[in-house]
Amino acid sequence: MKIFLTGFMGSGKTHIGEILAQKLGYAFFDMDVYIEKEVGLSVPEIFEKRGEQVFRNLERTILDTLIGKNMDMVISTGGGAPCFFDNMQKMNDLGLTVFLDPPTSELVKRLTPEIKKRPVLKGQTPESLAGFIETLMLKRRQYYEQSQLIIKDISSKKIINQILSYHLNH
Repeated sequence: MKIFLTGFMGSGKTHIGEILAQKLGYAFFDMDVYIEKEVGLSVPEIFEKRGEQVFRNLERTILDTLIGKNMDMVISTGGGAPCFFDNMQKMNDLGLTVFLDPPTSELVKRLTPEIKKRPVLKGQTPESLAGFIETLMLKRRQYYEQSQLIIKDISSKKIINQILSYHLNH
């Protein structure tokens, strides 16, 4: 079984993924970290030196690599990964997809300290962040909402319990 966590940056995919994988006894993979190890550059460096399209192609390659592994795993996708190529369809076909959907106010709280670290947030200020998130979410939501399970909660414990319950009953 493969469980794919989708959602906007800062939605908690990595945090939830690590806990969920441990509880299930599954391997855990963060696609961004996997890409960084494969390429030897950080995600911001890939964006800066090679461009977004190269990064999106790398995401697709890594997704295919992870899907091809014959093991149970939880995968934290990059925030944009479900929105390119047929990635979302592929994930839905091959595992359980979960959209972590906290409110914009929570994303602003989590992302404000990370504005300079995240390439997609380049040029944003704490004051412009909420509007930027809402605008980008309008484009991405149609992909995220193709997930089999949508969770709007922000409590890690409640999110884990909802995923476990869904997983065990399907």
